[in-house]
Amino acid sequence: MKILVFDDSPVNQKSARVQLKDHDLTVVGTYDEASKLLTPSFGHNQPNPWFQKFDVVLTDLMVPASGNNLGRNKHEYEGKEMPLGSIIALLALHVGVKWVALITDTNHHDHPASAALDPFLGGMEEPSQVGDARLYCTNYNVNSVFNAETFEQVDTRHFYGKKGYEYAKDWSKALKALMK
Repeated sequence: MKILVFDDSPVNQKSARVQLKDHDLTVVGTYDEASKLLTPSFGHNQPNPWFQKFDVVLTDLMVPASGNNLGRNKHEYEGKEMPLGSIIALLALHVGVKWVALITDTNHHDHPASAALDPFLGGMEEPSQVGDARLYCTNYNVNSVFNAETFEQVDTRHFYGKKGYEYAKDWSKALKALMK
């Protein structure tokens, strides 16, 4: 499968590269990179040479805002985390991506954008059908513990109090839930 992963965290990017290595994988870390890959044409029907067709888009919710296309007040928004992953998810659906997951490890008690995903939840269960596409949204149980060197998943009972481990998004778990 051809998969796009969008997450600004280097740890989550590395986790995606290891977990999804058997796929045709593109990993990007900025809103501009993700939107460029999912926008078929620019204004006035000019084709976008960077546009790619993906089977799956897995996107983080909270990412730093771009300053592109903003006016004199761009300093108020540029670089600040905003729920722009939801726009990437909508753009992916708009261009015909069949499987889209919007996942965040931001605690729903700490940010309203994460809390807004609560109605989609039932744990890591069923995605929503949107026409002939599937949309999976979650803020629940998205991280796993990985060996920091190999990024192999480890049993959490052996994690606490030890160095050399990372919390990162479990992209394979999200992909599996999306494909149910």
